[in-house]
Amino acid sequence: MTVLHRYGVPGNERLVVLVSDGAHYAPIPDDRSGETVSGTQDPVSLMEDLHAGLGIRLHAVGISDEALFDRWWQAQRHRPDWTPQAHESMVPNHRMLVDLVTVAGGDRQRIGGLDVLEKYFAELGSGVVRAVGRPARPRLPAFQLTPERLAAEPQPRVATDPRQRRTWEAAAEDTLVAYSRVCEASRARLGYQLLRSSPPDDFARLRRQCVDRADFTAWLSVAYQVFNERLHAPLRIPRKDPAKVLDLPQLAAAFWDGRMSQLHELRNFYHHDRDMEERAERNRVAGGIIHKHTGSFAPLESDADAWRALQLGLVRDLAALLNEAHAILDAAPEPEAAAEEPAHAPQAGQAQAGGIRVKSQGYD
Repeated sequence: MTVLHRYGVPGNERLVVLVSDGAHYAPIPDDRSGETVSGTQDPVSLMEDLHAGLGIRLHAVGISDEALFDRWWQAQRHRPDWTPQAHESMVPNHRMLVDLVTVAGGDRQRIGGLDVLEKYFAELGSGVVRAVGRPARPRLPAFQLTPERLAAEPQPRVATDPRQRRTWEAAAEDTLVAYSRVCEASRARLGYQLLRSSPPDDFARLRRQCVDRADFTAWLSVAYQVFNERLHAPLRIPRKDPAKVLDLPQLAAAFWDGRMSQLHELRNFYHHDRDMEERAERNRVAGGIIHKHTGSFAPLESDADAWRALQLGLVRDLAALLNEAHAILDAAPEPEAAAEEPAHAPQAGQAQAGGIRVKSQGYD
């Protein structure tokens, strides 16, 4: 769970895949309801709480079964510690897996051996979407946010200034228009797009103005995908000699001056450098970018003005970069069309109607 929290990408599904034989599972009896128990004592209650509180789902792949294990165990008679009945901690029991996926909204249809494992992990992450139904009703009442707790929790500030909203909307629109112009101009001048096409949902997310750090981190993930991950590969990493890697070396000046790399630096900082979140000045590059746009090295999580300023600064830099790239593309010469040979080439010494007489020249 720590890995999901530290390295998870906002907006992505939080999913745990448990591969287990489920051995030695002892459910907490009903007569002990209300007692405080550890997660290792009742993993089903722990998973139920993680699903309800953090939105984590769990898929389970059950391996082995009692019959298969029994055949294997009987073949171990030569072992000095062998007994006719294996200890319960060794015998596969899929009941826990069924209970886990029931409370955590998972798919209980994955039970089997190596063939099932191979097929499952081949599909995982390849775009396969599977309906898994809704989890069963929680055993414990949902957490209630009382008015007292609500007042104690810092709430993100919602944009109320119409001028601020219009400024953001104009900047976001300018950036997306510049994006389209660069795509069209690069197709015309280079024969391919400098930025690969993105789904419409990504553009809708890019237009959303953030209200806190969580919002900004989610927006940053989308911006990084659209403008960095889908950027023409030779443009992503600066080189000493752009003429060796770029069809139009003049583009290096716009894309390699640091404005595009801001997305990369901030994404790594907020998604991976969790130990440095509270003191951004420990990362000079990311801290410098944040300070340049907000005046602070470490904005508070709920400081809406700071996160909007950072978001707006990045968008304006992207718009300026793309407009410069479009000007470079627009000034570049159009690719020359290949000359087509005439259907009937004139014979030596003959002249075409209205044409030029072609003189015969001999070649060894």
